[in-house]
Amino acid sequence: MKSLVGVRYAVLGVLLLGVFACGKSKKDLVENAPLISKTWTDSKGRTVHLRQAPTRFLSLAPSLTEIMFAIGAGELLVGRTQSCDYPPEAKQVPALVTYPNIDLEQMRSMGAEMVLCTDE
Repeated sequence: MKSLVGVRYAVLGVLLLGVFACGKSKKDLVENAPLISKTWTDSKGRTVHLRQAPTRFLSLAPSLTEIMFAIGAGELLVGRTQSCDYPPEAKQVPALVTYPNIDLEQMRSMGAEMVLCTDE
């Protein structure tokens, strides 16, 4: 896990990914990842510089999981919350225990390079 991203920047990043993702295979998504920004600003205004664009995402919000699938980037999800159950294909992604608390060890073991979350 390299960074936590606020909802505004997570959605922007996912939408940028979508520009390159539409109709592409996982291999194509990974190969085109360098076209995606490697500098992210989180919801607190902190700038994070990554050596390479992330290709392994963990979604902590159902809306962000839906967006990943809607843009054809669902294959890049390595984890989701127990509440992320739409579209039906999302149920094939490993679920992170989030209730009553987030299982941080499980979260770390998923190997996400970027965590998509909301700040609300």
